[in-house]
Amino acid sequence: RLNRQFQFAGEEPFVDVYPASGLFFAAQLGERVEEAVAFFGERAKTIDAEQQGTAAAETFVVLLMRLGRLPEALAAAADLLPPGTRTTGFAPSLLELSRQAGDYTRLMQASQTRGDLIGFTAGLLSDN
Repeated sequence: RLNRQFQFAGEEPFVDVYPASGLFFAAQLGERVEEAVAFFGERAKTIDAEQQGTAAAETFVVLLMRLGRLPEALAAAADLLPPGTRTTGFAPSLLELSRQAGDYTRLMQASQTRGDLIGFTAGLLSDN
């Protein structure tokens, strides 16, 4: 309801700060969940993380995690967060997501694809 002249522009995926924030928090309250997943998923998939940063992808991962969709959060983190890219730290690491899900398969697959011997070994050791 705030007049547009008093609304500031944010950064992706919160360019429209108030509507996007409202959607993000509403989903966590169990409202408009699929709408939020679709919106933040689309933003995460269309914004180039290497050029514009990882905030959109991290927000999507966090939303999925908070909704209890850990397998989807793991897949999104592995697919949308480029290896070696500096993140904001908002989203947990693949290792932490794997630990929460109790499944290290996706971590080991992503680590193997990326040539990340340390990540692969961590997943292998944690899986036992």
